Amino acid sequence: MREAYDQAFEGWSKTMQDMVVSEEFASASGQILRQYVEMQEALRAATRATAESMLLPTADDLARIATLVVNVERKVDEVSDEVHGLAGRLAAIETARDAHGKGAAKAPAAKKPAAKPRQASRSAAAKRGSARAPKAGDGS
Repeated sequence: MREAYDQAFEGWSKTMQDMVVSEEFASASGQILRQYVEMQEALRAATRATAESMLLPTADDLARIATLVVNVERKVDEVSDEVHGLAGRLAAIETARDAHGKGAAKAPAAKKPAAKPRQASRSAAAKRGSARAPKAGDGS
């Protein structure tokens, strides 16, 4: 049984090798590959047209948006770096101002404005005989 298998295998092996190295096989393979590529391109174009007619984003649209997002992120990073630099400069200026201000006489502190007199509470108004009715949920 094993010998029959080996003989069949050798026979088919030789036949397949002869077929694969032939010019006809190469020509047929090339034609099949060309047809496959053409079909893929047609399918890609039809898919793109369908997506556009349905107002769906295509791969090109998503790639363009991704590029825009990367550019915005880069600009935000640049602005953030600039703000941090300005914050550092401001802190240095404030430190220098505070150090310079300690040697000079400080201005007198401004007086606080007088507190406004409190309005009478509801219970005080009730004691005086106010004619207003209490509000709902007031409890008084």
